[in-house]
Amino acid sequence: MGAPCSFSFSIFSKFVMSSEFNNQFSKYRLLTAVHAILWFGVVSIFPLYAEELSYERACEQAMEQQKFSEYSRNLQSLGEARLEQASSFPNPSVFYEEESARGSGDFDESSIGVSTRLDFLWKRGARIQAAREKNQIAEFQMQSRKLALSHEVGGFFVEYAYLKKDLSLLKDSLIQHRRALGISRELLKKGMISSVSLKRIELKIEELELENLDLEAQIAGVVARFSSLVGRDDAIPENNFLLWDTTLNNQEKAVETALEGRPDLKSIEAMSVWAEKEESRVRVESMPEVFLDVSSKKYPGDEKGTFWGVSLELPIGEKRGDSSLAEAEHASSTLAYQWAKLEVEREVRAVWKIWNHLQGDKTSASTKLESDDTKYLRAQQARFETGESTAFEYLDAMGALLAGNRNRLAYLYKINTAYLDLAQSCATELSFHGSNQ
Repeated sequence: MGAPCSFSFSIFSKFVMSSEFNNQFSKYRLLTAVHAILWFGVVSIFPLYAEELSYERACEQAMEQQKFSEYSRNLQSLGEARLEQASSFPNPSVFYEEESARGSGDFDESSIGVSTRLDFLWKRGARIQAAREKNQIAEFQMQSRKLALSHEVGGFFVEYAYLKKDLSLLKDSLIQHRRALGISRELLKKGMISSVSLKRIELKIEELELENLDLEAQIAGVVARFSSLVGRDDAIPENNFLLWDTTLNNQEKAVETALEGRPDLKSIEAMSVWAEKEESRVRVESMPEVFLDVSSKKYPGDEKGTFWGVSLELPIGEKRGDSSLAEAEHASSTLAYQWAKLEVEREVRAVWKIWNHLQGDKTSASTKLESDDTKYLRAQQARFETGESTAFEYLDAMGALLAGNRNRLAYLYKINTAYLDLAQSCATELSFHGSNQ
């Protein structure tokens, strides 16, 4: 679905009629200059036409941009090669020998045979187990990268939705202030207000217009970074709600979810299991190497026979210390996993407490955003039109309403960012649904 993106820009020509507004007029000229700079900057980086991407589609695009498919295929090939190497059989050796003697009793003897190692029968299994655990580590690391990328994408959706809603509140307030400006001009003609009041409203509109452009620039920045992440210049996030996983409402459940589901923790655990298998493999590899020799012999007088023998290679030299090193590495990786579990648990408990504290009042905050602002503004406008309140009081009423709504929106945004931290700590997938217009 496409969404047109456009920006409004206006410069008002004003004349100062009294010396008390000289400083304010200088400020106005500065604001209009900043307006122009921001406007040209925003237009240069924000697409004129953009396609809204769902969260799922954006994750797919980002993973494609990061070449996850290619990396996954390479990882699979690497794993298959590792298993093939571990499960391979030793190469046999073929030999030929000839022995002769010349003298009073000539002697000729020759043999041809094959020699092969037999220790693979009890060493090959340990090698395969170690290789499988090594592949498991790489798989968990891949999952961890995918999860981190999906949460990075989700962060753009949350930030974009917040800025768009904030911009909507600001635009509504601009409409209200411009309506107030029109009323003020009529009241000025009737002599019910002074030119000072009119000027104050005009300056407030200038301030809101600058904030409007600043917000549009922030949105353009988010879109630019999002587009770079998904590899599409014409892409923007869908403006949707972030859904919360209700199972994370319980702290112990959140900790359990993290310990069971975090791929980075699983990777460290797999590293510990691999170190255990590697210790077993090294211990088995330290056993004597056994060779079987079988040959056919030809004796003097054309007599023939067979020969077989078994030889041992004792590991008393180059393999000394291998078992001790593997045992120490296993103990170290086991401790690393235990430390990682404690760190994950501390992390989850900390972010859960922050989120739980913030979202405790989420119901009242969201309800206030849906309060009947229209009736309130109409009442304040009616008082201003009849002279019951001054322009300054009307401006204060509109400003208080805007500030209250924006503060509550910022609070809800803080709750959502806290949930993003919690979801990432618990390795929970994000979900977005519906419209957040």
